[in-house]
Amino acid sequence: MNSMVFDILRDTVTVTLFGLFVVLVATTWSPRRRKEFDEAANMIFDDRERTDDRAPSRSAGESRSAGEERR
Repeated sequence: MNSMVFDILRDTVTVTLFGLFVVLVATTWSPRRRKEFDEAANMIFDDRERTDDRAPSRSAGESRSAGEERR
């Protein structure tokens, strides 16, 4: 009797996890999500966002003022 309960539980977990896997794959390859994934894939090449987040860079000849600390 105990063995049968564990077999049913094991089968239920296996089928549930396989179903979740199928849903994950279907969501990932959905044509509706393609634009979002393409934007995420090309984010590294987009300089506009990167330059807005950075602090202004200093030229090689500029030195730090006395009040600025090095981090």
